[in-house]
This record gives sequence, C-alpha cells and structure tokens, in this order.
Amino acid sequence: MYTVEQGSVKSSGSNILKGLMDRRKEIQQKAAFYEMELKKIDAAYRILADTSIRRIKWSKEAILCFNSQNKLIKTVDILEWIFRNEPAELNLPLRRRIYITGLSVALNNLLKKGIIYKIEIPGQKGYSYGLSAWFQEGNSDTK
Repeated sequence: MYTVEQGSVKSSGSNILKGLMDRRKEIQQKAAFYEMELKKIDAAYRILADTSIRRIKWSKEAILCFNSQNKLIKTVDILEWIFRNEPAELNLPLRRRIYITGLSVALNNLLKKGIIYKIEIPGQKGYSYGLSAWFQEGNSDTK
C-alpha cells in the first residue's frame, strides 16, 4: 500500500505519484493480456464442448481412404479425404488438431495390427502409409 506521510519532501511525493502511475499502467497492461488469454480459453472451451463434433471411426475411414486412393498417402491427406465433403470442419485449428490426434492414434493401431505399413520417402517430410497387402512379395499391385 502506498502512503504519503505528513511533512515529506515534495519531491518524494512526486516520486511516489510517478511510481503509482507506472504501477497502474503495468497492471492495466497485464489486465489486457489476461483478458485476451480468457478469450482464447473461452473459444477453445466452446470448440471442445461442441457436441456437434463428428464421432468418426478413424480406422475404418483410413482403410476406406487407402482403398479409394490406391496409393501411399500421408496423415494430412487422409484427413482431407475423410472431410472431402465438409472441408469447413478442418478450418478451426483446435478442431483440426483433435481430428489429427484421433487419426494418428488409429493409424498407429493399424500399424501394430499389421494392417498398414508406414514408410519414409526421401525428400518428403513425415511418413506415408499404405495397406500391408501392397508391400507383400509377389504382389503385382505394389504401389
């Protein structure tokens, strides 16, 4: 708490006043920062609480994508294929992140079960995925 005692020198009173004004400005800046952070949190909460988010069977959709595309494909491309009829679903970054996470978990489960393989293609970022049947010896349909 800031107080000015009786009988103080005037210059110390002006120093206290300047200190109070500086502190006030600092608090106002912090308040504006926290107000912006609250808005971000509220927006994220609304997205996560939104019950209209599609429940997706990621493994099934990924396999449908492989069969439809019939080529090696990246996670993001699978996601875009799944939402080909509703691309607006992917416009919200947090929702897109939720979907990518769900798809990544499904792809890892398919990898563990041996249903798909992942390969790293030189010169390309990340991994590409394909059905394990494509990688079997003697398969004339190998991509």
